[in-house]
Amino acid sequence: MHKDSASAGYRLRVSGLALIRQRRRWLLLWGGVTVLLVRPTYAEAPEESWQLPGGAAREGEPVWEAAEREVLEEIGRTRTPGRLLIVDYIRGRQEKQRAPGYNFVFDFGFVRRGARFVLPAPPGTGEPAELDAWAWVRPAELDDYCQDYQAARIREALKAARRWRGRARMLRRGLRPS
Repeated sequence: MHKDSASAGYRLRVSGLALIRQRRRWLLLWGGVTVLLVRPTYAEAPEESWQLPGGAAREGEPVWEAAEREVLEEIGRTRTPGRLLIVDYIRGRQEKQRAPGYNFVFDFGFVRRGARFVLPAPPGTGEPAELDAWAWVRPAELDDYCQDYQAARIREALKAARRWRGRARMLRRGLRPS
């Protein structure tokens, strides 16, 4: 057993994220698809910190179940995760007391045009909402909404989700390791 392993008390975050898409006939690039993003209220720069729905797994919870639970909590919809698209390693940030971790992106499929989502308020009195908005975003506009590594992760997830040639990808902060 190594001293720097999770079994030696080293914290490791594991999150399940959902790639939810909508077909748009007027879009030619990326097969006419938009991606569902949510905006967290806790981010330092919320306008530039949109992300895929999902969140951290609880102790003993499989990551695909965490993704399913978080989608229900965040957008008020029950959806079953499909195949694994992305495993993205994110380094820890000691100055922010943030542990390193892995983000698993699952294919949650397509929803019909006009689908609306509910951003539920958290249970409890006086707690602020975790999310304050959702949006359908074209892949070409991801840089306007997301941090660079988030946009790169989403683009790689879209490539991995392609029906005929797509396959799961391993990333490091949104980029393929070289």
